[in-house]
Amino acid sequence: MKIAFLVGYFPALSETFVLNQIIGLLNRGHTVDIFAVTSKGEALVHPEVLKYGLLSKTHYRYNLKNIFSALFGISYGDLKKLLGTLNFLRFKSNAFRFRLFFDALHLLKGGCYDIIHSHFATKSIIGAELKEIGILKGKLVSTFYGYDVTGFIKKNGKDVYDVLFGEADLIIVIVERWKKKLVELGCVPEKIAVQRIGVNPEKFRDAHGRQNSTIRILSIGRFVEKKGFECGIRAFARVSKKNPDTIYEIIGDGPLKNRLETLAEELGIREKVIFPGPKKQNELMEIIKKSDIFLVPSMTAVNGDEEGTPVVLMEAMASGLPVVSTNHGGIPELVKDGTTGFLVGEKDSGALADKLEILIKNPALGEKFGENGRKQIEENFDSNKLNDNLVEIYSSLLTGSQMR
Repeated sequence: MKIAFLVGYFPALSETFVLNQIIGLLNRGHTVDIFAVTSKGEALVHPEVLKYGLLSKTHYRYNLKNIFSALFGISYGDLKKLLGTLNFLRFKSNAFRFRLFFDALHLLKGGCYDIIHSHFATKSIIGAELKEIGILKGKLVSTFYGYDVTGFIKKNGKDVYDVLFGEADLIIVIVERWKKKLVELGCVPEKIAVQRIGVNPEKFRDAHGRQNSTIRILSIGRFVEKKGFECGIRAFARVSKKNPDTIYEIIGDGPLKNRLETLAEELGIREKVIFPGPKKQNELMEIIKKSDIFLVPSMTAVNGDEEGTPVVLMEAMASGLPVVSTNHGGIPELVKDGTTGFLVGEKDSGALADKLEILIKNPALGEKFGENGRKQIEENFDSNKLNDNLVEIYSSLLTGSQMR
């Protein structure tokens, strides 16, 4: 199969789920081209981006600087379709800002595809509009993750996906909860498939083991509101008073970094809360290996943004770390309360502290949670199995057969 991935940014350090799908498809002998607006320009990139030569497979959106060279060789029929992207009354901001025009242009340059797979809200809408115009010829698949089913709808209205629901051949959601939301918005259930994201558990086998008497609590993620790290720091402040041999390490970066550092200072625990910045995959694995508890204090942001199923949470579980998290987004579909970890209500630092305390005092329980968590990943969130299933989904679309 020849497959096009439509994404906003590539490469993007935090979007390993997209990268895993691309690599999985390439390993299965399929052709993948990546159409992105731009690169995030991050200092760190996943090694697989270079190993698989993915930058050479990535096409960045044209702009006014290179429009004339891009238009060279465009047929009259395709030129008419391009002009259709400038229908301001129909496509509004996507036409006015030339987003649709330039996305159409670089997709026309890419040729024909069996599958066009768009990721996240903005690219999904553009993909649907391009199909309506007649620029996309293959089957249109769209994947929803978190913000696109929550905050994006709150910001843009409940009818924002009307065109997508009509034009898409299949809409993929990563958790059951999102399927229910999209049905409520008017998407027919038959067009929706639950295709989870996952990790390769073999990369994390035997990664965890307590190193010494110091208890190391770990969180990983962007420093943004929905990650709930402020609540995590408050929970740790309570824990550290009773357990002086504890460390809280928060890996990542983002707009709330200064605020989080200031909070740790105000709570008198700054020397025990470590902010080492973003890390490469191999560095994260070493940090996970030295950690004892994985803390995921996620919460619904003011703008409505929610998590789907955080990849770092899967990685921690695959490594055998017990989890303390919240009843938020898709996390309860991954973490089973009392079996693979503990779940508490959002923004409840006291409850988080209580559960952390239980695991600190009962390391055998943590080991059991870790074993169960790894089994959960192996059975239901193994990226190898999930990539096989993705290929089956694509094939079913192309043959018109019933999807499982």
